[in-house]
Amino acid sequence: MANTSRRDDANTVQEAAPTPGKNAHERAYYRYLRGVGKFTIANFEALKRQPDVGDIDLRLAEGWATGAIGKPRPAGDSSRQGGGPGAATVEKFIPSFNVITPSTAALRPRPAYLIPGIVKPGEVTVWYGQPKSNKSSLLGDAYMHASLGWNWMGRELKRKMHCIFVAAERSEVTEQRLLSFMAAHDVRSRDFPFHIIVGDGFDMTDGDHCAALVSRIREYEKAHGPADMVAIDTLTQTFGDGNQNEGVAMAKYGRAAVALRREIGVDCHMHIIHHEPKAESGERFSRAGPKGAIDLLGIIEGAFQVREVGPEEDCYRELHCFRSNTIASGRILSFSYDVVPAGVTVDEHTGDDVEIDDIVCKPVEFKEFGRGAEGGSSATKGKKLTDIQAMAKSMLDVAMDMRAAARYEAEKSGIGLDEIKIDARDWRSKTKQKHGRNNLPPKDRANLDCNVSKALALLDSNEVVEVDKNDVKILKTKADWTSLKTCKR
Repeated sequence: MANTSRRDDANTVQEAAPTPGKNAHERAYYRYLRGVGKFTIANFEALKRQPDVGDIDLRLAEGWATGAIGKPRPAGDSSRQGGGPGAATVEKFIPSFNVITPSTAALRPRPAYLIPGIVKPGEVTVWYGQPKSNKSSLLGDAYMHASLGWNWMGRELKRKMHCIFVAAERSEVTEQRLLSFMAAHDVRSRDFPFHIIVGDGFDMTDGDHCAALVSRIREYEKAHGPADMVAIDTLTQTFGDGNQNEGVAMAKYGRAAVALRREIGVDCHMHIIHHEPKAESGERFSRAGPKGAIDLLGIIEGAFQVREVGPEEDCYRELHCFRSNTIASGRILSFSYDVVPAGVTVDEHTGDDVEIDDIVCKPVEFKEFGRGAEGGSSATKGKKLTDIQAMAKSMLDVAMDMRAAARYEAEKSGIGLDEIKIDARDWRSKTKQKHGRNNLPPKDRANLDCNVSKALALLDSNEVVEVDKNDVKILKTKADWTSLKTCKR
């Protein structure tokens, strides 16, 4: 190749780390490597002058630019590959087998979070919770904010996004929420990129159904650009005839969801709204993950749980990361809601005007004292606790989450449940992280460390936990332990 002598020996020259996708020609090459767009002679000539591009890549680029090598097939473009969504007329699926070399990996544009700290491009995640925990309301609120380019729950959004909500159940309720949102926030525009697609009867595992959905999404993309986020509400309604308790059926659904997400767009994020197992006695939420967690999470990128917490008179919700490839587990945000009129409709039987309303989400501050109603005896519900008691409850809640995570890993790997323990040092660290220690001034940080130590001593003295040198094992609490949250593990 003509320019193979353009660089010094790679073993003797230390170059600066490459900037991912730093110019249009590098981005064009990477996109073409994924089977997207065009790559011309002009792109190739400019690419040769970049110091961070490997010789192997230049040979491939020259072949593509001159037509000597056939264009790569898009990963996930099943309409041309066969198999997957919309592939009923293709006889056999053929993987793309496109090649990623070290230098092309370095050139890959790293898309920013769609919603900072929560939603990343090119992933499939499940948002789950107990029935009526407002998981659909929260996700719909995020979509409406994103479609307007508004900040959401304290997180800065950089641009407007094209958001599509596939309502496979109760689409009229989603419509009411949209109207309530517009009324609550005085949204006068009727031309922002949030769309509800009525998906009654949609089966994720049916290729023809997926092809029809993609076709409808393409219609909206002509006006608003590629879809950034697509929500499927719910997994149960789009599961088809399979059994959610069977691992094979759940894995099939997960693979179909990933294929559909790729078909919609390389950088699209798909949310699937799902349910969780029944909560244990004394709990308002399950700590076991979403239904079918082991088989589903082996395929998709993460799971986020909506929890109902706090006493009944001051109840609110929290979004927690249960498991993710890139996001730390734990509480992400707290929210509540207001009931807002959505408009007036006409009763079809009486002809009378009827006012309709729905809920609109709003952020709230994290309330440590509000956690008393999650468990414990009725004698303690609603009582104000001391700082140390509240911290002890918080630590116990963290420990239960850690134990649930360990139980999940144990069931996946076949380890005996009696051997599950959590690391004491990690326990203290996660508690401090939960309370935002890194963002506190030095004095408050010292107070937090002191309260954690005192809370640990309180837990130990009440024989709630057994502390070994390096491990903590959660035990059943005493029946008369009324000042702290009960833990039935």
